[in-house]
Amino acid sequence: MRYEEKLASGEYGGPIARWWTHQQKQDMASWLLDLQYHGGSTYVLGGQATLFRPEALQNIVEENKLDGPWQNDSDVEDMLLTWQLQKSNWKTLISPGARCFVDSMRSYHTYREQRNKWKSGTVDLLTNGNLDVRTKHKGKLWRSQVKTLCDLLIRLLFILLLSAALATDQFYWSWLWVIPIALASVLNIMLAVKTPMHRPIDVILAGLLISPEIYLWVNLITFGQVWMERLAANKKDGWANQYNAENGKTRSKLGQGILTGFAFTGMIVVLCIYFRDYLTSPSVQQAIYPYLMNGWILLTYLTIYQSLYMFYQIWTLRKPIQA
Repeated sequence: MRYEEKLASGEYGGPIARWWTHQQKQDMASWLLDLQYHGGSTYVLGGQATLFRPEALQNIVEENKLDGPWQNDSDVEDMLLTWQLQKSNWKTLISPGARCFVDSMRSYHTYREQRNKWKSGTVDLLTNGNLDVRTKHKGKLWRSQVKTLCDLLIRLLFILLLSAALATDQFYWSWLWVIPIALASVLNIMLAVKTPMHRPIDVILAGLLISPEIYLWVNLITFGQVWMERLAANKKDGWANQYNAENGKTRSKLGQGILTGFAFTGMIVVLCIYFRDYLTSPSVQQAIYPYLMNGWILLTYLTIYQSLYMFYQIWTLRKPIQA
């Protein structure tokens, strides 16, 4: 039975596996739509159904003195080949209509190991000055890294500021904060609808921002891990890690992380309740207030930037482009 038939019949794994599958499809749909809106040129030619000119591959082998077009010592051998092709002035384009549906990672652990490999390889290409490759998409990839960093800062700042404001009884709600939430909801509904083989529940969870937020946090964790390893020059074997995860040889630490998070949050709540009189005293409120104000101002500017970017994405999605 074909992949899409298994999805339609409900024979493709359980609810969690189907959820992970849709999130990855929606992520891929967003990527394809963005590339098509900007002319169809891509910075990574996947190995599933890419048509290469034989002379182009031979050109890469000869220019770089390789045994073959793909290099096994790279975590992103397909991206490296694409950059080499672009450096040699070959066009790397995606088809506006042809699609190849391949299997996805069906669990948190296998997904994380795959994305660790992909993102680590991408960061290595962007920061490794010894690699004599380049792409016209380099600026786009760096902007993507900055955007992910901005996503992480917004959420960490919001959690920190909200916690401090509630603990010192200085939280005030503003309806202006509904604007970025509404934009994110509209954007994710449009992406879910444009994703092939979506279900009504996928669109509902996208509109409520439940699925996008969970999926984003998983990617933010990966982003942080990849950059910490890069800055520490701690190179891991991405291929081996992904293979071991897919074959059940390694286990996820998700459960431990969730329990640790709940325990830490509970401890903070208990301490805030116990010291409530002190935390809400005028002296503490006055001392904390300037930091809260400056923090909320910084968070507002970051949120405005993200809101403008979401509005731009919504504007591009209005076009009848196929994901």
